[in-house]
This record gives sequence, structure tokens and C-alpha cells, in this order.
Amino acid sequence: MYRIQYFKTSSESAANGLYAQGDTYIGYQDVTIGGGSATLDFDLCAKGIIAGDVITATATLLSSGTPSQSSSFSNGIRVT
Repeated sequence: MYRIQYFKTSSESAANGLYAQGDTYIGYQDVTIGGGSATLDFDLCAKGIIAGDVITATATLLSSGTPSQSSSFSNGIRVT
């Protein structure tokens, strides 16, 4: 089980596909990864995200429900 946390960032480097930290925490979802992949379904519009915003994410291993190891921030993706 992993916790995927989403962040909005104003970093132009993130907009260009590079790694960048998030400026504003948006929310999270817990997912089970089977066979190396998982389906993510998170409504960014409900969180006030609009076209042009840049989103980054982290993945944190949940061990018995307790956050354990976290990834670095993902590449930034511009919302279209």
C-alpha cells in the first residue's frame, strides 16, 4: 500500500518536465500496487486546480498504515 500525495508547484522547471518540490499540498490517495502498477483516480478540479497549473507527486510506502519510506518529487506535469 502506498500513499500518493499531490502538490501544486509554481516552478517553471517543473513545467518543463524536471523534478521540483511542491509549493501547495493538494491532497492524497492510498493505492495498492499490484504487478508494478496501480490505477490513480484523483479529482484535481475539485481541489481548485485549473489548466496551466503544474502538479508534482510523491509516493510513500505505508507499513501497517504508518508512513515509512518516501520517494522524491515526481516530474512536474502541466494540467491541460
